[in-house]
Amino acid sequence: MREELEIVGNSNEDDHVIVKSDRIVSFATPNGSLTSAVYKCMNAVILALQNDVKQKFENFEDVDRAYGDSVVYELSLPFVKFVDYMGWKSNNRTGARKAIDLLANLKVEWDILESQDGKGNKVSGDRIGFRHYVMAAEIDDGSLKIQIAPEIRRELLNSYSSSFLNLNLRIANDIWSDKYTPRLYEHCLMFKRDGVKKFEWSVAKFKELMNVQYNIVDGKKEYAYPDFKELKRIVINKSINNINNTNFIDFTVTAQYVGKPVRNIMFFIQDKVPNFSASPRYIELKDKIVKELNELGFLQVAKDYFDKKHSTEDYFDKEISVKELHYLNYNLNLYTNQKRAVEKPLRYFQTILNKNTASFEDAWLKIKEDEKVLEKQEQQRKSIAQAKKNEAMQKIENDVIKEYRKELVDSYLSTLTTIEYNELEAKCKKHNPTLKNNPLIFKAMFHSYIVDHCLGDLFDQKELNKLIKKAQAEAELILDF
Repeated sequence: MREELEIVGNSNEDDHVIVKSDRIVSFATPNGSLTSAVYKCMNAVILALQNDVKQKFENFEDVDRAYGDSVVYELSLPFVKFVDYMGWKSNNRTGARKAIDLLANLKVEWDILESQDGKGNKVSGDRIGFRHYVMAAEIDDGSLKIQIAPEIRRELLNSYSSSFLNLNLRIANDIWSDKYTPRLYEHCLMFKRDGVKKFEWSVAKFKELMNVQYNIVDGKKEYAYPDFKELKRIVINKSINNINNTNFIDFTVTAQYVGKPVRNIMFFIQDKVPNFSASPRYIELKDKIVKELNELGFLQVAKDYFDKKHSTEDYFDKEISVKELHYLNYNLNLYTNQKRAVEKPLRYFQTILNKNTASFEDAWLKIKEDEKVLEKQEQQRKSIAQAKKNEAMQKIENDVIKEYRKELVDSYLSTLTTIEYNELEAKCKKHNPTLKNNPLIFKAMFHSYIVDHCLGDLFDQKELNKLIKKAQAEAELILDF
């Protein structure tokens, strides 16, 4: 696992947030053939598509009006950009190429959670069957070109306006190396969004939703890991541990098993107890208490008390907990609020340290609740600040791309005669027959057609990247995140 702070801090170039409908979250692949690399590719395709649309259209619905039911969406982006979207380093291009080859043949079926029972039997809703995730994906001269069919485009853009999740791609693609953890994580997010803290799946349903490999034998699915202990060790426990050990996920997951042999798996989602000792407030609190102890002459008494209690030298200096700091603060308040003079202050403070542990517990419950509120507020503040920064950086990128495309298109059109212009417009209408009666959408598509088919070397991706980075760097100096 890479250092999380590095990942968060490295998100200044791309929003890395994608929209996934509930149908997309709950998908299956033939024979559970999904690999972790291909899953990263799937996420990267969504991100590339959604950013491409934002750079050309005002909203996702305009794409539906422009492309309709018959026009294939053609997507092109620098290969290194796609590798970054995958969460891989740019030097891992060989692995990315192999994953993209597999992506070109990948088939998926949506909405497994609602429409199937885990054994392939329909429960409710329409089954569209397995569909190619992309129609084509190939690398050409440093660019990745992807073709997406209309029905898949709608799913990936959530044009149906069904329930959806906003997902940070960096969690699924940068943090975890397996395919099972992000699958469980996304479903937990989906249930948590709806206020559901407990959900239960059959073992077969769990395997299908996690895309565990299977073979068809005598018309029935035979999944890998028939021994439940193996499934628990390799898939369930590993996924749960990965989620629970990722610092900036605000919940934990536990599992219970029903039946002997196990028939169902119950998952429980709990809000994560904040790690107070990692917060700036811990440092501030410790500095404050050490200062007060020192001023009263009690610092050595406190050190001796906790070092002896834990049988560890330097425990006070290096390991004292938040609760213990608050316990010291509790006793300091008792001492300073004494209305009568204390004859032997050191002995008195030592005495109250020894005898007040039980009475402190009620105070600690209140302190814990207050700390949770403060921690949550701090996390929300950081999340909001990061989200605002990401959104601002992505908007700048989209605006720069729009302006760059417009300038090139305007410059190109200025060189055409009226006859040449009319011929070009006719070609575009022939290429996109659904646009004849929609002038606003046609203008966007006309510009895209010129960029894709006419500009050639005039479109300089390196120059565009420089313009984006320059604009983002200038914005960071001005904007307050």
